[in-house]
Amino acid sequence: MGFHNHAMVAALVVVISALSLAPGSAAVLPRKIKQPGNLIEQICRKTDYVNVCIASVTGNLKGKARGISILNAEIDACAEGTRAALAQVAKLSKSASKEEKQALSSCKESFGSAINSLTNAKKAIKARDIGTLDSELSAVITFVSNCNDAYGDVTGPSPLAKVDNQLIHLGSNCLAIAEQIRL
Repeated sequence: MGFHNHAMVAALVVVISALSLAPGSAAVLPRKIKQPGNLIEQICRKTDYVNVCIASVTGNLKGKARGISILNAEIDACAEGTRAALAQVAKLSKSASKEEKQALSSCKESFGSAINSLTNAKKAIKARDIGTLDSELSAVITFVSNCNDAYGDVTGPSPLAKVDNQLIHLGSNCLAIAEQIRL
């Protein structure tokens, strides 16, 4: 009987050890503690343009880093970039050819629509309307892409291509952040 007790104890130790080493087991594996200071990095890591996200959110964050404040900061960065693009359109229009002015007019309209969509996205956050939020943020990417398309159709490569790509990256990050937060 002593042999059976030792065998049973040994078997029990093996089972407990195997269970405690199972993936995801809280008994042995320490859980990673989420530190509030790392929330920006944690959220931005799940976007396609991580470095853009970290830099733009950090530069535009108002208040404590929370999911919604991080999304608002990225939307603010996108709106700021879009307003700068509008200023660049106005500057380019002064010396543009007729064809270029036509393309720039299309870009001006597209950037204006993008700003409206970003404003509507902010309203959707306040209303906790995820469907509208997703639609408006997707529209931003479409509007910015339309500028590149219009310019390329008329005169060739756009002098706004770099700005457009930056705005598309910010818009993409906005969508990725929106998918992660709870409204």
